Amino acid sequence: MIYESGKRVGKTLQDLSSVFGGNRDAAIVREVTKLHEETRRATLFDLATEIGPDQTLRGEIVIVIGPPANVSHGLEDIDTLLLDRLGSMSLRDAAVEVASITGHPRREIYARALSLSASD
Repeated sequence: MIYESGKRVGKTLQDLSSVFGGNRDAAIVREVTKLHEETRRATLFDLATEIGPDQTLRGEIVIVIGPPANVSHGLEDIDTLLLDRLGSMSLRDAAVEVASITGHPRREIYARALSLSASD
């Protein structure tokens, strides 16, 4: 769950879509627990497309991101994701991001990242 300003919600959705993958389920909730509460549910990509980076929403905004789909990622997929991110991120950040994408435990991904970086 992420609290976001109405001015930044579009850009944040685009960033979340690129980090977590566009097909991840999500919801935008505006004015939680108030009379005019509004909820939009879709994938991160669809929400980012609907809101747009320059659009401003009024009120208090909460972004809720669903868990990753039960997609099985093999070692080759994980290695590819890690190698792609290790070029521009720290080992820790790359492991955290790949763990969130794949749904694998962060410790396992971190250990895999260590072995990949040692073999370079």
